[in-house]
Amino acid sequence: MPRLWILSDLHQELIAARPARLPAPECDAVIMAGDIDRAPLAIATARALIGPDLPLIIIAGNYEPYGGRMSLTLRVMAAHHPQAKGRAPHVCPWALSR
Repeated sequence: MPRLWILSDLHQELIAARPARLPAPECDAVIMAGDIDRAPLAIATARALIGPDLPLIIIAGNYEPYGGRMSLTLRVMAAHHPQAKGRAPHVCPWALSR
């Protein structure tokens, strides 16, 4: 069974001194469930916090597209993906349940 490290609501855009890396538990993959940082920085911030090697799934929260639209946010996040290091993350839009 895969071991998942699940994080959410880190709101790094509100913190002046950001940690270089979070102490990671033993895990097979990381899920960041929204509100990591503003869209252009969300993926780079996630990688700075967990390192370049763990598989990463980002579920964009309501803060990543703050002041914008989710479709544009996903394009911005993809455009700012740090291509040189680490595995490409999977970025998913959030969905509202009815």
